[in-house]
Amino acid sequence: MKVTVLGLLALAVSGTPIVLHAQDTNAPATTNKPAANPALRPVPFHGKVKAIDMGAMTITVAMRTFQITSQSIITKDGKPATLSDGAVGDNATGQVKREAVGTEGKWTVVKLNFGVVTPRTGASNTKTNTPNSP
Repeated sequence: MKVTVLGLLALAVSGTPIVLHAQDTNAPATTNKPAANPALRPVPFHGKVKAIDMGAMTITVAMRTFQITSQSIITKDGKPATLSDGAVGDNATGQVKREAVGTEGKWTVVKLNFGVVTPRTGASNTKTNTPNSP
């Protein structure tokens, strides 16, 4: 019985492939990007324009001041515009993002719209009530 058990064990071990991989030192580091930091994602804002500083390229909406950069997308009533097209008292909506975690409240404008955004034209999902004709 010992011989049979040893024979079966030897057969099982010899039938199992043994694969050894050497560490590849020429392989690049992992290419997986780290997950985006949720604190750096754009957040929406809206309110009345309190001040526009063309020299510092900032805009104050409600109680917050935002930095305008060359990557900021600015529109007025849904059409392309510049910072100088806005005025104090205008409604402003858009998205801002934090420059880096730990900075003292520095926010950069991603998108900025002065005035009212015109709705897109297209099919409406609303139904109208029309009386049935007799």
